[in-house]
Amino acid sequence: MIGEKEALRQTPSLGVLVDRIADICEESPAVVPELIRSALRDAVARGGLLTADQKRGRAAGYVRHLLHEDPHGRFSIVSIVWGAGQFSPVHGHYAWCGYVVAEGKLQEECYNWDGGRQQAVLSGTAVRDAGYASYSHAGLDAIHRFGNAGGPDAISVHVYGIDGRRLATHVNRVVQVHN
Repeated sequence: MIGEKEALRQTPSLGVLVDRIADICEESPAVVPELIRSALRDAVARGGLLTADQKRGRAAGYVRHLLHEDPHGRFSIVSIVWGAGQFSPVHGHYAWCGYVVAEGKLQEECYNWDGGRQQAVLSGTAVRDAGYASYSHAGLDAIHRFGNAGGPDAISVHVYGIDGRRLATHVNRVVQVHN
C-alpha cells in the first residue's frame, strides 16, 4: 500500500542515490544488478537517506513512502516501514527490483517456482541485517516474502524499474504457495 500522497522530499543522500540509479539505467544490462546493489549499500552507509516522515510506520500494516519518481518513467524509489509482524504477500515481481535494509532486521523467505503445480515452494529463510542489498529481475526466479518477524520497526529502501504511478499495481506478482 502506498502511503498518503506526500510531497517528494529529497535529502542530499537521496539525491546522490537518484543520480546514481539514473546513470545505472544507461549501463549494459549485464552490470545493472551489481551496480544497483552497490548504490543501495552506499546510500545506507552514507546515512541521512530518509526524512522522519519517510521512516514513519503504521499499526495497520507496512507502509510505502514514495521517495522519487524518475521523470522518464525508468524507476521509482520507495521506503517501506515494517512494524513487528508485518509481512508482504509471497510474490515475484513484474519489474526489476533492488532493495537494501536501511534500519533494523528483516526476514526474507525465499521460494522456488513449481511450474507443474503453478505454485511457489519455500526453499529457505534468512535474516537480513541493515546494509544487506539484493536485486532481482522481473519474473518468478526470485519469489519471496519479506517482513519484520518481531522487534522494533525496520525500514527497507526499494528501487523498482517502473513509473511511480504504477507502484500499487505493477510491482508485486502475488503467487500461490504450496503447503
